[in-house]
Amino acid sequence: MDMTPYLAGIGIGALSWLAFLLSDRPLGCSTAYAQTFGMIEHRIRGAAARKRPYWQKVTPAIDWQWMLVAGVVIGSFLAATLSGEFGLLWVPTTFSATFGESVLLRLIVALIGGVLMGIGARWAGGCTSGHGISGALQLAVASWIAVICFFIAGIATAMVMYGVFAPLRGGPGMFDQLHANTGAQLVLGLLMGIAFGFFLQTGGVTDYNIIIAQLLLTDFTVVKVMLSAVLVGMIGVYFMKGRGLVRLHAKTGSVGSTVVGGLIFGAGFAVLGYCPGTVAGAVGQGALDALFGGAVGILIGTGIYAVIYPALHRRVLGVGTFPSETIPAMLRVNPWVVIVPLTVLILALFWVLESLGL
Repeated sequence: MDMTPYLAGIGIGALSWLAFLLSDRPLGCSTAYAQTFGMIEHRIRGAAARKRPYWQKVTPAIDWQWMLVAGVVIGSFLAATLSGEFGLLWVPTTFSATFGESVLLRLIVALIGGVLMGIGARWAGGCTSGHGISGALQLAVASWIAVICFFIAGIATAMVMYGVFAPLRGGPGMFDQLHANTGAQLVLGLLMGIAFGFFLQTGGVTDYNIIIAQLLLTDFTVVKVMLSAVLVGMIGVYFMKGRGLVRLHAKTGSVGSTVVGGLIFGAGFAVLGYCPGTVAGAVGQGALDALFGGAVGILIGTGIYAVIYPALHRRVLGVGTFPSETIPAMLRVNPWVVIVPLTVLILALFWVLESLGL
Protein backbone atom coordinates (compact mmCIF):
# COMPACT_ATOMS: atom_id res chain seq x y z
CA MET A 1 0.00 0.00 0.00
CA ASP A 2 2.37 2.67 -1.23
CA MET A 3 1.57 6.28 -0.40
CA THR A 4 3.39 9.28 -1.82
CA PRO A 5 5.68 11.08 0.65
CA TYR A 6 3.41 14.11 0.42
CA LEU A 7 0.27 12.16 1.36
CA ALA A 8 2.10 10.44 4.22
CA GLY A 9 3.32 13.81 5.47
CA ILE A 10 -0.14 15.32 5.15
CA GLY A 11 -1.53 12.40 7.16
CA ILE A 12 1.05 12.89 9.91
CA GLY A 13 0.39 16.63 9.92
CA ALA A 14 -3.36 16.07 10.30
CA LEU A 15 -2.63 13.48 13.00
CA SER A 16 -0.76 16.22 14.86
CA TRP A 17 -4.01 18.20 14.98
CA LEU A 18 -5.67 15.31 16.80
CA ALA A 19 -2.70 14.82 19.14
CA PHE A 20 -2.84 18.46 20.24
CA LEU A 21 -6.63 18.63 20.37
CA LEU A 22 -7.52 15.30 21.99
CA SER A 23 -4.40 14.58 24.03
CA ASP A 24 -2.71 17.96 24.58
CA ARG A 25 0.53 16.37 23.42
CA PRO A 26 2.79 16.53 20.36
CA LEU A 27 3.91 13.46 18.44
CA GLY A 28 7.33 12.32 19.66
CA CYS A 29 9.09 9.01 20.15
CA SER A 30 12.48 9.24 21.87
CA THR A 31 11.18 9.82 25.41
CA ALA A 32 9.51 6.40 25.35
CA TYR A 33 12.92 4.74 25.10
CA ALA A 34 14.13 6.69 28.14
CA GLN A 35 11.00 5.65 30.02
CA THR A 36 11.59 2.01 29.10
CA PHE A 37 15.19 2.08 30.29
CA GLY A 38 14.08 3.83 33.46
CA MET A 39 11.44 1.19 34.17
CA ILE A 40 14.04 -1.55 33.62
CA GLU A 41 16.51 0.19 35.94
CA HIS A 42 13.81 0.72 38.57
CA ARG A 43 12.93 -2.96 38.38
CA ILE A 44 16.56 -3.98 38.85
CA ARG A 45 17.87 -1.36 41.28
CA GLY A 46 14.71 -0.28 43.07
CA ALA A 47 15.03 2.75 45.35
CA ALA A 48 18.59 3.47 44.20
CA ALA A 49 17.34 4.12 40.68
CA ARG A 50 14.63 6.49 41.92
CA LYS A 51 17.32 8.78 43.33
CA ARG A 52 18.83 9.38 39.90
CA PRO A 53 18.17 13.06 38.97
CA TYR A 54 17.17 12.26 35.40
CA TRP A 55 14.27 10.08 36.55
CA GLN A 56 12.97 13.11 38.43
CA LYS A 57 12.88 14.89 35.07
CA VAL A 58 11.54 11.99 32.98
CA THR A 59 9.09 9.71 34.80
CA PRO A 60 9.65 6.04 33.91
CA ALA A 61 6.07 4.93 33.29
CA ILE A 62 3.75 3.70 30.57
CA ASP A 63 1.97 6.81 29.38
CA TRP A 64 0.57 8.35 26.19
CA GLN A 65 3.94 8.65 24.45
CA TRP A 66 4.98 5.10 25.36
CA MET A 67 1.71 3.84 23.89
CA LEU A 68 2.34 5.99 20.82
CA VAL A 69 5.58 4.13 20.06
CA ALA A 70 3.89 0.78 20.68
CA GLY A 71 1.22 1.91 18.24
CA VAL A 72 3.86 2.84 15.65
CA VAL A 73 5.03 -0.78 15.62
CA ILE A 74 1.44 -2.01 15.15
CA GLY A 75 0.57 0.62 12.53
CA SER A 76 3.67 -0.12 10.48
CA PHE A 77 2.97 -3.86 10.74
CA LEU A 78 -0.58 -3.34 9.46
CA ALA A 79 0.61 -1.18 6.56
CA ALA A 80 3.40 -3.58 5.62
CA THR A 81 1.07 -6.59 5.81
CA LEU A 82 -1.61 -4.92 3.68
CA SER A 83 0.96 -3.93 1.06
CA GLY A 84 2.70 -7.32 1.07
CA GLU A 85 5.96 -5.69 2.18
CA PHE A 86 6.25 -7.43 5.55
CA GLY A 87 9.23 -9.73 5.86
CA LEU A 88 11.87 -10.48 8.51
CA LEU A 89 15.14 -8.85 7.52
CA TRP A 90 18.50 -8.71 9.23
CA VAL A 91 20.63 -6.73 6.78
CA PRO A 92 19.17 -3.92 4.58
CA THR A 93 20.28 -3.99 0.93
CA THR A 94 22.07 -0.62 0.97
CA PHE A 95 24.16 -1.74 3.94
CA SER A 96 24.94 -5.16 2.47
CA ALA A 97 25.92 -3.67 -0.89
CA THR A 98 28.63 -1.64 0.84
CA PHE A 99 29.63 -3.61 3.94
CA GLY A 100 28.60 -7.16 3.12
CA GLU A 101 25.95 -9.60 4.38
CA SER A 102 27.31 -10.09 7.91
CA VAL A 103 24.43 -10.04 10.40
CA LEU A 104 26.87 -9.55 13.29
CA LEU A 105 28.46 -6.51 11.65
CA ARG A 106 25.08 -4.96 10.93
CA LEU A 107 23.95 -5.50 14.55
CA ILE A 108 27.18 -4.00 15.91
CA VAL A 109 26.85 -0.94 13.65
CA ALA A 110 23.12 -0.60 14.46
CA LEU A 111 23.91 -0.88 18.19
CA ILE A 112 26.54 1.87 17.96
CA GLY A 113 24.15 4.06 15.98
CA GLY A 114 21.38 3.43 18.49
CA VAL A 115 23.61 4.41 21.41
CA LEU A 116 24.58 7.66 19.65
CA MET A 117 20.93 8.33 18.85
CA GLY A 118 19.75 7.57 22.39
CA ILE A 119 22.30 9.97 23.86
CA GLY A 120 21.76 12.57 21.14
CA ALA A 121 17.96 12.55 21.34
CA ARG A 122 18.00 13.02 25.10
CA TRP A 123 20.78 15.60 24.91
CA ALA A 124 19.01 17.63 22.20
CA GLY A 125 15.63 17.23 23.89
CA GLY A 126 13.94 15.40 21.04
CA CYS A 127 14.26 13.45 17.81
CA THR A 128 13.10 13.64 14.19
CA SER A 129 9.47 13.30 15.26
CA GLY A 130 9.51 15.38 18.47
CA HIS A 131 11.79 18.12 17.12
CA GLY A 132 11.70 17.49 13.37
CA ILE A 133 7.92 17.35 12.98
CA SER A 134 6.11 18.38 16.17
CA GLY A 135 8.58 21.06 17.22
CA ALA A 136 9.07 22.41 13.69
CA LEU A 137 5.34 22.74 13.05
CA GLN A 138 5.11 24.83 16.24
CA LEU A 139 7.87 27.02 14.77
CA ALA A 140 10.04 26.24 17.81
CA VAL A 141 13.48 27.81 17.53
CA ALA A 142 15.20 24.86 19.19
CA SER A 143 13.46 22.37 16.92
CA TRP A 144 14.42 24.06 13.64
CA ILE A 145 18.03 24.33 14.84
CA ALA A 146 17.94 20.70 16.01
CA VAL A 147 16.69 19.49 12.61
CA ILE A 148 19.48 21.37 10.85
CA CYS A 149 22.00 19.72 13.19
CA PHE A 150 20.39 16.29 12.65
CA PHE A 151 20.87 16.52 8.91
CA ILE A 152 24.30 18.21 8.98
CA ALA A 153 25.77 15.44 11.14
CA GLY A 154 23.67 12.74 9.46
CA ILE A 155 24.69 13.70 5.94
CA ALA A 156 28.35 14.12 6.92
CA THR A 157 28.46 10.75 8.70
CA ALA A 158 26.66 8.94 5.87
CA MET A 159 29.01 10.47 3.30
CA VAL A 160 31.99 9.29 5.34
CA MET A 161 30.57 5.79 5.85
CA TYR A 162 29.51 5.24 2.27
CA GLY A 163 32.03 7.44 0.48
CA VAL A 164 35.23 6.76 2.38
CA PHE A 165 34.76 3.38 3.98
CA ALA A 166 32.91 1.87 1.02
CA PRO A 167 36.09 1.25 -1.02
CA LEU A 168 37.42 -0.66 1.99
CA ARG A 169 34.42 -3.06 2.01
CA GLY A 170 32.03 -3.08 -0.79
CA GLY A 171 -14.22 22.58 23.31
CA PRO A 172 -11.52 23.51 25.59
CA GLY A 173 -13.31 22.40 28.83
CA MET A 174 -14.22 19.04 27.37
CA PHE A 175 -10.71 18.59 26.07
CA ASP A 176 -9.22 19.50 29.46
CA GLN A 177 -11.17 16.60 30.99
CA LEU A 178 -10.03 14.33 28.18
CA HIS A 179 -6.40 15.40 28.64
CA ALA A 180 -6.61 14.47 32.32
CA ASN A 181 -8.17 11.05 31.68
CA THR A 182 -5.19 8.69 31.96
CA GLY A 183 -7.01 5.64 30.63
CA ALA A 184 -8.37 7.48 27.63
CA GLN A 185 -4.92 8.92 26.89
CA LEU A 186 -3.33 5.46 26.85
CA VAL A 187 -5.91 4.35 24.29
CA LEU A 188 -5.50 7.55 22.24
CA GLY A 189 -1.72 7.22 22.36
CA LEU A 190 -1.96 3.68 21.01
CA LEU A 191 -4.46 4.61 18.28
CA MET A 192 -2.46 7.65 17.18
CA GLY A 193 0.71 5.55 17.24
CA ILE A 194 -0.93 3.01 14.94
CA ALA A 195 -1.87 5.81 12.54
CA PHE A 196 1.62 7.35 12.86
CA GLY A 197 3.31 4.03 12.12
CA PHE A 198 0.94 3.42 9.19
CA PHE A 199 1.85 6.77 7.64
CA LEU A 200 5.57 6.29 8.28
CA GLN A 201 5.58 2.87 6.65
CA THR A 202 3.42 3.77 3.66
CA GLY A 203 5.46 6.94 3.17
CA GLY A 204 8.59 4.80 2.84
CA VAL A 205 10.52 6.26 5.77
CA THR A 206 10.77 3.04 7.78
CA ASP A 207 13.11 1.70 5.06
CA TYR A 208 16.82 1.86 5.94
CA ASN A 209 17.73 2.22 2.27
CA ILE A 210 15.51 5.29 1.79
CA ILE A 211 16.81 7.01 4.94
CA ILE A 212 20.45 6.46 3.96
CA ALA A 213 19.66 7.64 0.42
CA GLN A 214 18.26 10.83 1.95
CA LEU A 215 21.44 11.40 3.94
CA LEU A 216 23.49 10.72 0.81
CA LEU A 217 21.29 13.33 -0.94
CA THR A 218 20.13 10.93 -3.65
CA ASP A 219 16.51 10.57 -2.48
CA PHE A 220 14.44 13.24 -0.72
CA THR A 221 11.57 11.10 0.54
CA VAL A 222 12.37 11.84 4.20
CA VAL A 223 12.43 15.59 3.63
CA LYS A 224 9.16 15.40 1.68
CA VAL A 225 7.40 13.51 4.46
CA MET A 226 8.75 15.74 7.22
CA LEU A 227 8.04 19.05 5.49
CA SER A 228 4.57 17.94 4.35
CA ALA A 229 3.80 17.04 7.97
CA VAL A 230 5.24 20.35 9.19
CA LEU A 231 3.22 22.32 6.61
CA VAL A 232 -0.14 20.72 7.35
CA GLY A 233 0.45 20.39 11.10
CA MET A 234 1.70 23.98 11.47
CA ILE A 235 -1.36 25.49 9.80
CA GLY A 236 -3.82 23.31 11.73
CA VAL A 237 -2.20 23.63 15.16
CA TYR A 238 -1.80 27.41 14.96
CA PHE A 239 -5.38 27.71 13.68
CA MET A 240 -6.64 25.75 16.70
CA LYS A 241 -4.35 27.70 19.04
CA GLY A 242 -5.84 30.94 17.78
CA ARG A 243 -9.25 29.67 18.87
CA GLY A 244 -8.07 28.57 22.29
CA LEU A 245 -8.45 24.86 21.56
CA VAL A 246 -4.83 23.82 21.99
CA ARG A 247 -1.62 25.08 23.59
CA LEU A 248 1.88 24.79 22.20
CA HIS A 249 4.51 22.42 23.53
CA ALA A 250 7.48 24.11 21.87
CA LYS A 251 10.80 22.78 23.06
CA THR A 252 13.25 25.19 24.68
CA GLY A 253 16.87 24.91 23.70
CA SER A 254 20.43 26.13 23.85
CA VAL A 255 23.71 25.71 22.03
CA GLY A 256 24.90 23.33 24.73
CA SER A 257 21.78 21.21 24.48
CA THR A 258 20.24 21.51 21.02
CA VAL A 259 23.33 21.93 18.85
CA VAL A 260 25.64 19.46 20.62
CA GLY A 261 22.89 16.89 21.13
CA GLY A 262 21.61 17.39 17.59
CA LEU A 263 25.03 16.70 16.09
CA ILE A 264 25.40 13.51 18.17
CA PHE A 265 21.89 12.47 17.11
CA GLY A 266 22.67 13.16 13.46
CA ALA A 267 25.75 10.95 13.57
CA GLY A 268 23.64 8.20 15.14
CA PHE A 269 20.97 8.80 12.47
CA ALA A 270 23.47 7.89 9.75
CA VAL A 271 25.18 5.03 11.58
CA LEU A 272 21.89 3.40 12.63
CA GLY A 273 19.89 4.33 9.54
CA TYR A 274 16.71 4.99 11.53
CA CYS A 275 15.41 7.49 14.08
CA PRO A 276 13.45 6.61 17.26
CA GLY A 277 10.10 6.72 15.43
CA THR A 278 11.19 4.95 12.26
CA VAL A 279 13.13 2.30 14.18
CA ALA A 280 9.82 1.34 15.82
CA GLY A 281 8.16 1.38 12.40
CA ALA A 282 10.98 -0.71 10.95
CA VAL A 283 10.48 -3.28 13.74
CA GLY A 284 6.83 -3.39 12.75
CA GLN A 285 7.71 -4.28 9.18
CA GLY A 286 10.15 -6.98 10.23
CA ALA A 287 13.58 -5.27 10.34
CA LEU A 288 15.47 -7.36 12.89
CA ASP A 289 18.52 -5.07 12.85
CA ALA A 290 16.25 -2.24 13.99
CA LEU A 291 14.98 -4.34 16.92
CA PHE A 292 18.12 -6.09 18.17
CA GLY A 293 20.60 -3.37 17.21
CA GLY A 294 18.82 -0.04 16.95
CA ALA A 295 16.18 -0.23 19.67
CA VAL A 296 18.59 -1.85 22.14
CA GLY A 297 21.21 0.76 21.30
CA ILE A 298 18.78 3.62 21.87
CA LEU A 299 17.86 2.16 25.26
CA ILE A 300 21.54 1.93 26.21
CA GLY A 301 22.17 5.45 24.94
CA THR A 302 19.34 6.89 27.02
CA GLY A 303 20.68 5.02 30.02
CA ILE A 304 24.15 6.52 29.51
CA TYR A 305 22.57 9.97 29.21
CA ALA A 306 20.66 9.44 32.46
CA VAL A 307 23.98 8.71 34.20
CA ILE A 308 25.82 11.76 32.81
CA TYR A 309 22.82 14.09 32.99
CA PRO A 310 23.67 15.75 36.34
CA ALA A 311 27.11 16.83 35.10
CA LEU A 312 25.71 17.99 31.76
CA HIS A 313 22.92 19.89 33.48
CA ARG A 314 25.44 21.76 35.63
CA ARG A 315 28.04 22.56 32.99
CA VAL A 316 26.77 22.18 29.42
CA LEU A 317 23.02 22.15 28.77
CA GLY A 318 22.38 25.75 29.77
CA VAL A 319 25.17 27.25 27.66
CA GLY A 320 23.89 29.68 25.02
CA THR A 321 20.17 29.48 25.86
CA PHE A 322 18.00 30.60 22.95
CA PRO A 323 16.16 33.89 23.58
CA SER A 324 12.69 32.62 22.62
CA GLU A 325 10.84 29.33 22.27
CA THR A 326 9.28 30.04 18.86
CA ILE A 327 10.36 31.90 15.73
CA PRO A 328 7.38 34.32 15.84
CA ALA A 329 8.16 35.13 19.48
CA MET A 330 11.81 35.71 18.64
CA LEU A 331 10.85 38.02 15.75
CA ARG A 332 8.02 39.57 17.81
CA VAL A 333 5.47 39.11 15.04
CA ASN A 334 2.11 37.42 14.61
CA PRO A 335 2.67 33.69 13.90
CA TRP A 336 0.97 33.94 10.50
CA VAL A 337 3.64 36.42 9.39
CA VAL A 338 6.01 33.45 9.62
CA ILE A 339 3.59 30.70 8.56
CA VAL A 340 2.55 32.23 5.22
CA PRO A 341 6.03 32.81 3.74
CA LEU A 342 7.29 29.53 5.21
CA THR A 343 4.41 27.74 3.47
CA VAL A 344 5.38 29.36 0.17
CA LEU A 345 9.03 28.36 0.67
CA ILE A 346 8.14 24.74 1.44
CA LEU A 347 5.84 24.48 -1.60
CA ALA A 348 8.56 26.05 -3.76
CA LEU A 349 11.07 23.49 -2.44
CA PHE A 350 8.66 20.68 -3.31
CA TRP A 351 8.37 22.08 -6.85
CA VAL A 352 12.15 22.22 -7.20
CA LEU A 353 12.57 18.66 -5.94
CA GLU A 354 9.92 17.33 -8.33
CA SER A 355 11.36 19.35 -11.23
CA LEU A 356 14.77 17.80 -10.57
CA GLY A 357 13.27 14.32 -10.21
CA LEU A 358 14.53 13.97 -6.65
